[in-house]
Amino acid sequence: MSPIDYSIDSLAESSSARYFLKLALEQAYKKHGRINLADFSRRAGFSSRSFVLEYLSGNKGLSRDSLKRIRTALNLPREASNLFSLLAISEQPNIAEKSLKDRDIANEIFNSRKTLRAKEELELRRRKNPTLTNNAVLYQVFAALGSIQKGADLNQILQRTRLTRLVINQALISLLSAQLIEKKEKRYHVVESKIDSFGLRGESGFLDLVKSVSIAIGNDCDR
Repeated sequence: MSPIDYSIDSLAESSSARYFLKLALEQAYKKHGRINLADFSRRAGFSSRSFVLEYLSGNKGLSRDSLKRIRTALNLPREASNLFSLLAISEQPNIAEKSLKDRDIANEIFNSRKTLRAKEELELRRRKNPTLTNNAVLYQVFAALGSIQKGADLNQILQRTRLTRLVINQALISLLSAQLIEKKEKRYHVVESKIDSFGLRGESGFLDLVKSVSIAIGNDCDR
């Protein structure tokens, strides 16, 4: 499939892997007016054209291979694809590549949802504000601000991102103009009202976001 403009926000709210897949397929085949499961099964490389239908109806589960095939065929953004995998693993722990405790899976799903919501918010702001051009840099600077309460000064942002002072200043100007952050006595803070919808009140919640967004950025740079 060609790249699809998925509604990341709705996918982030999916309660299960099957519901996630159903929403993703609805969006992928929106122009056609209906989901063509046989076509998608073919694109994913399944010998059985009914496999996806049987999975969605609960008659079949996923294997590591089928999970990988579906992820590839959906052509999802990395973070959304990871959430789909985590939801599938929470239902079928045996398909995980490494042993994970239920608590660890739940925490990763929680953090994955937060990351998706944060990146969707920044993307919406970028579309409304032409100055928000370099997503990866904006995410890095945004994440480097630390907790809502403490924020960060320019030197701390430099240390955490290893970007140049010029690049950081440009990103800060963009984030300030979009009213995503504010400056208080030489320290930059996330605007609290912009983070409430992510469920990140308090220091630990935002630091989890910092970690998950930073990992995602690192993965993108490695590709």
